Amino acid sequence: MQKKKLLLDIGLNAYEAATYLSLLKLGVSEASSIYRDAEVPYGKIYTVFESLIGKGFVDVQTSRPKKFRAVDPELALDAFSERRRSEVEREMALFKGTVEEAKKALKAVPSQKRTNEVFWTTAITESEIMKFATSVYSEVKKSVCVIPPTLGMPVVANLLPEITKAIDRGVKIRLLISPRFLALVPLFSMQGEETLGKLKKGLDLRLSQNFDSYFGVVDDSVVILFQPHPRDKDQILSVVKIWDAGLAKNLKEEFELMWNAGERLDLEGGLRAGEDSEPDEKIEEELELGEELELEDAFDLEEDPGTEEKPGPGEEFEGKEKLDLVDELELADELELVDELELADELELADELELVDELGIEGDPEFEEELELGVDFGSEDDLEEDLKLKEALSLKKSLRR
Repeated sequence: MQKKKLLLDIGLNAYEAATYLSLLKLGVSEASSIYRDAEVPYGKIYTVFESLIGKGFVDVQTSRPKKFRAVDPELALDAFSERRRSEVEREMALFKGTVEEAKKALKAVPSQKRTNEVFWTTAITESEIMKFATSVYSEVKKSVCVIPPTLGMPVVANLLPEITKAIDRGVKIRLLISPRFLALVPLFSMQGEETLGKLKKGLDLRLSQNFDSYFGVVDDSVVILFQPHPRDKDQILSVVKIWDAGLAKNLKEEFELMWNAGERLDLEGGLRAGEDSEPDEKIEEELELGEELELEDAFDLEEDPGTEEKPGPGEEFEGKEKLDLVDELELADELELVDELELADELELADELELVDELGIEGDPEFEEELELGVDFGSEDDLEEDLKLKEALSLKKSLRR
């Protein structure tokens, strides 16, 4: 079945494929033998043979009765392929001629366009947005002015062939980009000399930081609106293509204002020399760091877990030692603090015990009774001193016991 299907795929019909396979199997045979094996109606078998002879798959011996032989498959298929290629080339030449003739004829159809006519279409899915973008550069005749969203970087990268074709037609393309878009700029410089020369000829870049919206104007008559996601301006919810000359004129004026205020860039991502205004420091930082910091975000690339660096031999153990050392130092500090506090308490206690000895109050029943009763000997300072003496006297008695 697979062999028959392959023959069908290259252009034979079901009867032709079955007849050729039977001849390969049976060898030189008469029609009476082949039609039974191939299950082809006898009334059609000679017509099938004539077709196979014309296509180069079968040879015939003009005897009575006729005998047939299958041509070697490799020779037959090569000859058949060459004939098909020649036929296709002739058909394509005729087709192209017909297409050009149709273009001329259809251009002559009178148009009844109404003034200020507006028409729009919308793209939502990724494939639809890519189709939109391709149609812009394949249909444009004079100019394209675009403020592309950051998410459009992969789209622009995939459109380079269409962009260069448009430049070949004399189209002027201007892109007003944000600093985050700088990650794409090196892609232009990595093109071959011929492509890079075309891009330098027809593609202008300028840098700006203040964007309220993302849009494009094509041939001063078509508007492309990029609708950002309400929760994330870096995501595009949809793209709207609007045929509206009035809206295109208004947005073109806004674009020109922003374009004139932008910083000029070359295709290597650097500011062009000779500008009147000094470059903004933030823009300069973006120019230096944008490629490294933003390229992964713009194309939505995730870090490959397989590329995560693992500690080398001994590094993991060394890190553990460092953590243990930190713990030990912290513990030592805590112990040292405890020792200092204990020492302070001991010194204070020693002073109090020494005071008890100096005053000779130990064993004085009258004084001890006064301490127990809390007699006030004067000021608050005297009372505090008496309480300390009471504590020291009690501690000394306890130690002696």
